[in-house]
Amino acid sequence: MNPRLVKEWSPLRLPTYVAVGAALMPLLVKVSNSALSHEVAWFLVSSAVFAFTLSIPLLAATSFGIEFHHRTFGLLLAQPAERFRLWKEKVWVLSGLVAALTVLWLAQFGVLRWLAPGQPGVDLSVVELSELDLTAGGVLAAALLLVAVVCSSCYWTLVARSTLGGLVLSFAIPFLLLAILVNVLEWASPAVSGSESMDSHLLVACALFAPIYSLVFLWLGWRKFERLELRDALFPDNGTSPGWRFGAGSWVGRLLRCRPTGGGWNLVRKEFRLQKPLWMVAAAFTVGWLALAGLHWLQPQRGYQTVLAVVVCFYFPLTVLLAASISLGEEKNLGVVDWQLTLPVSALRQWAVKLGVGLVVALVLAVVLPLVLAWATLPQDTLDLEKVDSGALVAFSVMFCVVFFLSFWAAALLRNTIQAALAAVVGAAAMAFCVPSAVWLADQLGGLQTGMLTWFIVHFQLPLEVFKQDVFVRSIPCVAGTGLLVVVLAQSLTQFRRSQCGWAVIVRYSAVLLMTAFLGVFWCADFFVSAAHMNLINGGSVGFIQDIGAAVRAYARGGPPGNTPRQVTLRDLETKRALSPEARTWLKGAVISMDWPSTFERSDRQPKVLCATVELPSGKKTWFWYGTLQNGTLSSFQ
Repeated sequence: MNPRLVKEWSPLRLPTYVAVGAALMPLLVKVSNSALSHEVAWFLVSSAVFAFTLSIPLLAATSFGIEFHHRTFGLLLAQPAERFRLWKEKVWVLSGLVAALTVLWLAQFGVLRWLAPGQPGVDLSVVELSELDLTAGGVLAAALLLVAVVCSSCYWTLVARSTLGGLVLSFAIPFLLLAILVNVLEWASPAVSGSESMDSHLLVACALFAPIYSLVFLWLGWRKFERLELRDALFPDNGTSPGWRFGAGSWVGRLLRCRPTGGGWNLVRKEFRLQKPLWMVAAAFTVGWLALAGLHWLQPQRGYQTVLAVVVCFYFPLTVLLAASISLGEEKNLGVVDWQLTLPVSALRQWAVKLGVGLVVALVLAVVLPLVLAWATLPQDTLDLEKVDSGALVAFSVMFCVVFFLSFWAAALLRNTIQAALAAVVGAAAMAFCVPSAVWLADQLGGLQTGMLTWFIVHFQLPLEVFKQDVFVRSIPCVAGTGLLVVVLAQSLTQFRRSQCGWAVIVRYSAVLLMTAFLGVFWCADFFVSAAHMNLINGGSVGFIQDIGAAVRAYARGGPPGNTPRQVTLRDLETKRALSPEARTWLKGAVISMDWPSTFERSDRQPKVLCATVELPSGKKTWFWYGTLQNGTLSSFQ
């Protein structure tokens, strides 16, 4: 194989592998649907769509941006070869990879359609990709947009002089221009309306816009590459170099300029300067939001709010990924990490400043900025935060924490920002696989913590349903998540103190992290399985509860006639059946009442349901319901 083509393929391997995994993920979810919950399946497929959609423009931007990253563009242009040949080799390799990945993505749709009739699955519109209406027009529009993104990547990467800048510009600008063109076509033909009109206008817009845009920017990319001159080959112009500095006289420049005093604040200013590429991402997002909001204001019936939601779904994870990893990634890119560790500032303090500034930037740009834009541009009835489900807020918070801290962890181990972001996406998917595996194992083992929970209930005379209360339902997952977070931050701090990291360390740290996540989920699932064994219907499955149930039922059968409510003592129960030491300890000083509730059908001879109330010395009450469970209802306690 041509070594020059191998050289072009080498930096594209990681995004290619991620795109291949993302293309195969929906098929894996479809095959293993019976073992995945609704939420896990949705998360995996959504992550796969996001990763694949991001990988294509990332491949295109990396082909040229990697030269700026390694500061080898000067060496590339100094080779005894025509610039057209160098440009052509990059474009050929990139085009072949994108074409192969696109064929793979479409092929898995065909396999999903073939599996659909006989393969049960989760009832999810996002997961059931075989149910999607993939019309020829939709496929053609997506292919034309993909061509436009790839063809313009060379120009925008050379303009931004960074992989990140090329990724943002080549991905955002075609979609923004296409949305404006579709709106113009809709305005030019108002007589036609409906979903078919929208599809036809989108297809016409893509057919008109994509070829012209692709050819123009392909030529502009070659022209920019042919006339490229590097005035500073030592430091890449990527957002942290002099070409992107704020004006010395501006208030922003004065605010972020280091001072003779205040070492801590100087570290904060340095971190905010390293986050400057994110401001470009936020600026592109703001312009796109305002343009789409204006189109929505002109034609509210077109449903541009859905487009805004899709834009946010891509902007949010991208911003969180970059906010956590770009600071350390840019310092590794510039080769100043070792210099930073020689400063008269502890490594712990530098690490904490990076973590704090990254977290603040992620919250401001990924959460606050979309909310402010939505509040300022959307109708107030569409932005009612009081109607947001608490479960959705919890899922949003968990996703934010997982993406941010995994990206920060990956930045400490890997060599640059792009690798850290891709590793964080892969790590999030791997942790998502840990959840159903750990839950399944906990369910199979049947509650290993039953004995521990029983000991606490007996010796402290707690109600049997105490571990099912909201305080435990919420705190147990928080404790497991906190333990995982401590491991992530400890590994990140340990590696931050070191100048180099081998693959053996990366594999070991990854294995420890995945094992911690698996054990944390397993502990939570096993805790709730063990708590479910304290089932109060028919006496549960724990020994002392079964003893109490047998004694209560024996006393009810041999007690006074009439089935009237009565109070019994511990001694009364023991006259009918011997109790275990755990049962006597738990019932010590308790008041036991027996009743046949009138809400259940009964006769004089045969009561249907027996209710025994145990009032513990602490005043807490526990109710035992004894009967035969049929079709979800109690029918008889015999």
